[in-house]
Amino acid sequence: GKTVQTAAFLACLKFTEQGSRFLVVVNVTLLDQWKRELGTWTQDTGLAVHVCHGEPHDKRRALRGMAAKGGVLLCSYDGARNAIAHLRTAGLCNAAAAFPKKRKRNKFTGGRACKDDDSPSEEEEVSAPPEGQELLNPDTPWDVVVADEAHQLKNPQCMTGRALRRLASRSRFLLTGTPLQNKLSDLWALMDFAQPGLLGNHATFERSFSEPIAKGSKRNASRFAVELKDHLARELKRLTSPHFLRRMKDEVTLATGLEKPSDVPQDLPPKTDVVLWLGLTPAQLELYNLYLGTETIRRATCGKGGIEALRAISLLKKLCN
Repeated sequence: GKTVQTAAFLACLKFTEQGSRFLVVVNVTLLDQWKRELGTWTQDTGLAVHVCHGEPHDKRRALRGMAAKGGVLLCSYDGARNAIAHLRTAGLCNAAAAFPKKRKRNKFTGGRACKDDDSPSEEEEVSAPPEGQELLNPDTPWDVVVADEAHQLKNPQCMTGRALRRLASRSRFLLTGTPLQNKLSDLWALMDFAQPGLLGNHATFERSFSEPIAKGSKRNASRFAVELKDHLARELKRLTSPHFLRRMKDEVTLATGLEKPSDVPQDLPPKTDVVLWLGLTPAQLELYNLYLGTETIRRATCGKGGIEALRAISLLKKLCN
């Protein structure tokens, strides 16, 4: 559903002349699927699809086509990270330089280099814009940047996320089914990419939201901490809700023309969340305390720890299961 909705959205922007240069960053295994879906849903709008992947000459051809005609540039996460200096703007200034041409030595010309068969001709070296269209400013931002499977950017320190933040764009869209996986900092990283500054910087977010909410979620939390957690959770939802487009079962039901959700066969029963706090059994507690006094724990808690700390944590988790 997300891929089809995005393809239709880009086609609409092209059809209404509100945008013509889009960058879509996806997993390398999904490039063919995206190319197929874009071809299906944008075929009547004249929106060209360029896949910047494969051999260097394939990438150069995609970049030349994008610079000349516009459209959608499909790129993998690794490809975008490695060529971010050239893909930063829709002007693609010197983008082809990121994928240098190969030269062959010709023994019949005294060792002078000659072009490969896949090298562009002199006319292709500088792609002229279509008739009636001005030369694109090298600093022109992308109209839309889309990141598919965007939960890969959940780590605020990951190199790919830091590189993609350098993209100049009018708008950014993140597609993911799991915007929040382990901790609230995951949500901050995604929201800061799509809406920079909305939740403040990372340190401020941790101090104002993440730490109080985690503290109020503990079993022995005070009443004040629990109430503060609930208040901050509602405030965080208020801040982020306008920037989420989420499909619910009720919305899908209304789109089918049915009056109420009960008219639709239910695949699953209503979801019920039950929080149970389980303590260790006497045997587990005895083994746990014995293990805390072993040489393994002593090595893990002294110095840097490293692999010994991970081994100790793994064994303690097994004792708790």
